[in-house]
Amino acid sequence: MTAEVDDGFFQLFERRIFVRGEAYYDAGKVDPPVMIAENLWHTVVRGNDDYQVDIRLRHGKVISAACTCQYSQRAMYCKHVAAVLIFMRESRRRELDESQDQVSEFLI
Repeated sequence: MTAEVDDGFFQLFERRIFVRGEAYYDAGKVDPPVMIAENLWHTVVRGNDDYQVDIRLRHGKVISAACTCQYSQRAMYCKHVAAVLIFMRESRRRELDESQDQVSEFLI
């Protein structure tokens, strides 16, 4: 099961950075995140290099994020982090939709 991500996370990003993150997500460059510790998720985003991304969530809100890209040396929320959060949000939505579909089929 994927973590719940509060929809307000987009506010953490400059618009141009978020748009670049959407492009990475749309291009399928995000590996599925794995929970490596309580509330801590890790994945790889493939770009010019493979970037390691860690995101800590609490009650769906982003507490912290880290990426191995150069941009993250001066800003916490890079396009790779945006791509991962979009991936997590969309995966969670798909899981909920599938669950709802299963309940509907059962009730029919």
